[in-house]
Amino acid sequence: MANQPFFFVTGMFRSGTTLLARLLNAHPELAVASDPYAPLFKAFRNQVVSTTELGQAFDPEAPLSDYYFSLREQVFYHSIQQTPLNRPFSSMKQFTLQEQVRQASMTTAPKIHPFLETLNGNTYADLIRSGINIIGEAYGDDQTKMIGFKELWASEFVPHLLEEFSDARAIIVQRDPRAVAASQNSTHEKYPWIFIARQWRKLSAIAWALRQSGFPHRDRVKLVKYEALIRRPKRTTEEICDFLGIQFHENMLDFDHFVDGSGNAWSQNSSYVRGVQAFNPDSINKWKEVLSVRYCDFIERLCWPEMGLFQYEPLVMKNWVLPEEVINHPPLIPENELADAIKSYSINSKHAYVEELRKERRRWNALTDEKIVEEEQQSSYCLSTNVYRELRAIVSKPKAGLQAPVIDDGE
Repeated sequence: MANQPFFFVTGMFRSGTTLLARLLNAHPELAVASDPYAPLFKAFRNQVVSTTELGQAFDPEAPLSDYYFSLREQVFYHSIQQTPLNRPFSSMKQFTLQEQVRQASMTTAPKIHPFLETLNGNTYADLIRSGINIIGEAYGDDQTKMIGFKELWASEFVPHLLEEFSDARAIIVQRDPRAVAASQNSTHEKYPWIFIARQWRKLSAIAWALRQSGFPHRDRVKLVKYEALIRRPKRTTEEICDFLGIQFHENMLDFDHFVDGSGNAWSQNSSYVRGVQAFNPDSINKWKEVLSVRYCDFIERLCWPEMGLFQYEPLVMKNWVLPEEVINHPPLIPENELADAIKSYSINSKHAYVEELRKERRRWNALTDEKIVEEEQQSSYCLSTNVYRELRAIVSKPKAGLQAPVIDDGE
């Protein structure tokens, strides 16, 4: 199965990436693994960051950053973006990486474990290709024509994959940030609201940029809105099949053919309803019942105008400012309710929140003031100068939309 074409599915948690991966895996000609190789991408990140002047004290266990408001983080982000996957990989770290992958994929892709000794190579590109072949061995069969894998949070590595592998495709799943926040924080593993908002903002900015004319591989990137997939599953799935160059198969819409990483019947991971296996349009706007006005307003103020990149309009935010009341009284998650994975890296004290929200106010000012800020600040506030310019254009549009919320799903 060497050098088979492959596709990469990514997006934020609670955005429908797992549903899409299970749907694609139900096609008899596709073999798809969910979240198998996060340690590989993190190892690449760590190696690049460690070679920068500011990276010596970097925590290798830290989650992928949102990269906002910090010269240090901007150096890391641009260094990662400028480093290709053919960067050398030390064979001395091979066993460690294999074990990290084993642990990370224990519940999501356990069928790859018997083949992990072949996860090797002299470069990170070699590791990716060997990882693709492992998925083919573990989840494929004689009918398999294309291999895929889904990895959360990893949109920033899409340019690396498409630049290195001419046979690769990328599918990025996008969902309303209020729905993401409501879904995640309805579970027993909650995340700080500011963490969710900034990560959504970062991933959305990257997704938008990857579909612009300035990105040379834009034709190999497909954006899928969760709302479109749920409202019109057949049409959206057919569009994905066209993108991948395969024929639509009815199994892709039949939940009886959706299996988990162990090959057992897959149980849909809904925060609201257990045991329901269906494309449920009611899930699209469930956040309106779950999020309080205060939380909804907070998410909108931090995620707008990136929401406008995908036609998600504010519901309760009434003006283009970050009020002192919001800054001085931010919504906090009790520490005992935070997910263990994020506790060490979260901004959750009131003092820290206030400081971070003052940075958010400076971002607001940079987007709304007549004077354009320096390019370094543009990147710090919006990841790139191109995104900054687009967001300023969104902010400058007539503000009547604030009174007429619309959830666009790609029509």
